[in-house]
Amino acid sequence: MRGRWIAALAGAGAVVAAGLPAAAQAADRTVQCQGGANRCVATVPLEGAATGDRIIVELTDTDLELQSVVPSEPSLTASYGFAGFSTQMGGSEFVANLVITGPIPAGASIAMTFAVPPRMRDCGNLRFRIDGAPIRLRDVQARGLGCKPAKRIARRCVSGRGPGGSGWTIFEVDDRVTLSRRAQRVAFTLGNVRQSCAPSG
Repeated sequence: MRGRWIAALAGAGAVVAAGLPAAAQAADRTVQCQGGANRCVATVPLEGAATGDRIIVELTDTDLELQSVVPSEPSLTASYGFAGFSTQMGGSEFVANLVITGPIPAGASIAMTFAVPPRMRDCGNLRFRIDGAPIRLRDVQARGLGCKPAKRIARRCVSGRGPGGSGWTIFEVDDRVTLSRRAQRVAFTLGNVRQSCAPSG
């Protein structure tokens, strides 16, 4: 299901292929997010980074979500990716597992922007079947589109077909999947299924 469609993070580096080996000398790269309670930006140096390194961002609040990842230069896009995102310390730390897929020039970095998510419309839970198996998604939310198309996008994601259309930025943090495209936003929590259209390692 998941392997039939994998979305690239818009401006956020290469998508990670499954089964890439971790580096023998994996290290933690801890940075502080600069800003206030509603928005902050963490600049993460990539020089010397290796596959398996963890980026740990100390956030300015526990309500912040990852909004974008932008490299210091466009050529970096094909040189790095992520094997997964998660949170820890009650949401005050954001963790990203790095995968290096190409050369990293001196002084290279990525800017990770976090912000309080916009107010969303509550669309409830979603139940459907894939190949006869019951699927449950929890707490579907939408902004900039109705609940019916939002649930269709969520269903397409876990069915392995992607959200539909181009321009979607997709993140999965813990079990929460967030998709955004311009003013549109869809979010849902994985219930009894682990597959989504977010990049994965």
